[in-house]
Amino acid sequence: MEAFPTRQYPYRSHIQGDDDGSRPARADRLHRFILGLDTAPRALEVEECEQLVRDPFAVLLRSGPFPLTGRQLLTRFAGLPLERESYIVAEGGQIAWSEQSAGILRNTRVIVAWHDGGVLQALLATQPELDSQRAFLQVIGWDSTAEVYNFYERRSGTWFWAGNSRHALTPPTRGRGPFDSHVNGALVMKELRAPWLHWSSMAAFELPGLAPDDPLRGEAVFLERLGAEQLERLVRSGIHRWTRVRVDEMVEADVLRDAPTLVRHVLTPTSVNLASSAQESGVAPDDGRITLPITFFIDTTLFDFLEIEADVAPPTLAWDLYRRALDHFGFELRDAAGALAAHGDAHFAFAVPERAFEDIDVVAELVRRPRSLLDTRSAACLLMVDFVNPVWSPRRERLMRYVPARAELSEGTWSLGPEIAARICAAPDASQANSPEHEFAANWRAGDDWRAAFGRRIEAYFARLRTRLAEWDGVVDLFRLAEASRRRFLARPLAEFSLTLPRTNIPKAAPLLLMREDATVTRE
Repeated sequence: MEAFPTRQYPYRSHIQGDDDGSRPARADRLHRFILGLDTAPRALEVEECEQLVRDPFAVLLRSGPFPLTGRQLLTRFAGLPLERESYIVAEGGQIAWSEQSAGILRNTRVIVAWHDGGVLQALLATQPELDSQRAFLQVIGWDSTAEVYNFYERRSGTWFWAGNSRHALTPPTRGRGPFDSHVNGALVMKELRAPWLHWSSMAAFELPGLAPDDPLRGEAVFLERLGAEQLERLVRSGIHRWTRVRVDEMVEADVLRDAPTLVRHVLTPTSVNLASSAQESGVAPDDGRITLPITFFIDTTLFDFLEIEADVAPPTLAWDLYRRALDHFGFELRDAAGALAAHGDAHFAFAVPERAFEDIDVVAELVRRPRSLLDTRSAACLLMVDFVNPVWSPRRERLMRYVPARAELSEGTWSLGPEIAARICAAPDASQANSPEHEFAANWRAGDDWRAAFGRRIEAYFARLRTRLAEWDGVVDLFRLAEASRRRFLARPLAEFSLTLPRTNIPKAAPLLLMREDATVTRE
């Protein structure tokens, strides 16, 4: 059985017993242990438990013996009036099994979702060993009364409640325990768009990495699995449900409280998703070109929600230049033990971080409410600062200092966008030619013509990209930039598995890079 150390939060030093067979004092009670608030786990009394957690999983725990294995949990959930869907994800799932590759740590996980008419109620993540009490076993449940997700983990022969969505948002619990990856208290599915890198999906349903006699092949969760495109639907709607709740709670009468916690989704990457080409890295396309993920080059929020019109298409790369770049940079896949799994790119070409859906969803919620909390012009002017770096942008992040603590509604209009704009344009740095304040002020001066003006800039940028990607030097810059972006992702707790992204011969200490509007690359 594979070890998943990043799936085990640092509770060990606080818990009496562990998964070696020893048990805590109250094996029949749900324990609370919220990192940042609690110094030790505490068994919850029945009445307290009923007040704190009321999602379907919490109700299940109160109605009988604790399910301590994946199979027991599946059996218990079968008694609830919910629809079940199962999915399989494995970073090494597309690396063909052979006698030589049998020892590769492929990170296979089973994901089971229970929903009510398409509304997610609970989500299980575990390993394929469904009868094991040592395999990690984690559940997220939606509490429709408190309107939060609750996060649970089975450890030491019982279940622990690790907190809820609200604990993810502020210190001292932000970034602790499950919230090191579920940073905004929402669901996480890193590969949230086609071709759903690493998932069994309509793009790559079979998993050739499983051994022919792997017991998982006979399990119902495998035989009945759906493609990840179905899970994407549940996850996106589940994220949006929590986004609406968050924003609702921050608006009191005509005041928006703690505006920076929302605007940080506009200006900073609180999280990321992973995108890739839809084309397989080992199969030459018929037209001889690889289509690259457009979200690596532009934040499509500018088109999807802010309605900037620009005649652009995803950049493409000649197949021979792509293959030459893989050789030049020594692309390979290695597992957690350092074993070589394969030479070359991930199964789908050019896997890179993209702007997180949970960030995009907050921006959309701010803009699309009946009374927009952030007007489209202000949002566009902010996002067009250093727009050629849609994920990592120190320039855009610097503008957080101008976000007011609160905003007010006056005569049907929220003050948030105009106040941010006024603060930036009045700042001394707005007169410094290369500052982000100066760039924002120039964006703001576009006035009512902002959509057309921004569209022209975006089109000019993509035209320069096409020229650069036709040349070897431009391809080298692109691959160095992509590797710098992957290294930023790998520095986050969300980067759990070695096989998630390919490795290259670029040193880990190489300078981090950013794109310029002329489609050249520079140091951060």
